[in-house]
Amino acid sequence: MAVPLSAQAWRDAQNGLNARIRRVSGGQGALRVHYWGAAPGLLSNRPHKHSFFEVCYCASGTGTYHEDGREWPIRAGTMFCSRPGVPHQITVEPEGKLYLLFVAFETESDMEKQEAGEGAYRTLSPHDANAGAGAAAPMPGHGGNGKLETAALTEAYERLAAAGRLLWVDDAANTAAAHLWEALLREAAATAQGEPLALDAIAYALTASFPQLFAPELQQRGGGEARCAADARPRRAGQAAHARQFGRAVAPCPRRRLFACVGAPFVQTLSGAARRAGR
Repeated sequence: MAVPLSAQAWRDAQNGLNARIRRVSGGQGALRVHYWGAAPGLLSNRPHKHSFFEVCYCASGTGTYHEDGREWPIRAGTMFCSRPGVPHQITVEPEGKLYLLFVAFETESDMEKQEAGEGAYRTLSPHDANAGAGAAAPMPGHGGNGKLETAALTEAYERLAAAGRLLWVDDAANTAAAHLWEALLREAAATAQGEPLALDAIAYALTASFPQLFAPELQQRGGGEARCAADARPRRAGQAAHARQFGRAVAPCPRRRLFACVGAPFVQTLSGAARRAGR
């Protein structure tokens, strides 16, 4: 993933996303976003855990991810997910420079449980100063009827939370998720005004793609849990592994085929962002 944006553009994108995208919703369900991160030169953080999911993507640089007493190398193209309640840490060598994109979120059903006092613990901004001032902003409520749209996305993330293994993709650079993240970063940094519809659509497509990316075997109903328990190794996403991203076969996902990967519903809203990015 090549994102030739300045460090200031990364910070502008982070602040814009934190100010505007606090909830994502679509046909599969809705998620509450705690914070977006675009860290141009992330430093080491302390061991921590939180009550929500956090997905990170390394655009460039190197570092080390620690989870459950084990270590994995972070490099350009690595994407990984920290599950709720699982202690973890990122370390970077003093001379290192880690360009990391990350987003923290939870399903609305989990949010309702916490608001009701069921297992409510929360650790915001685990990346300290890198998480951005917008991380603690209030989050909007439900839609007009106060009900969740559908349980599909909630169920997918419940399966991820119970996976019992590292959620890791060594090389995600040519996946739909990586290209969506690049499009989101570019669109958010392009202008202070932006286009809310485009940002919303990209953010939803990105977060809805994670369950299939990290654990496609868990998203197949019936027997998926047994297969997952037998496979405790991190995934290496090649072309075939991510071809099932949205339930159908697609070719490897270079930038010019981004629309084919995310599907027709996002073509119109993503087209403006793609033009501004020089696609």
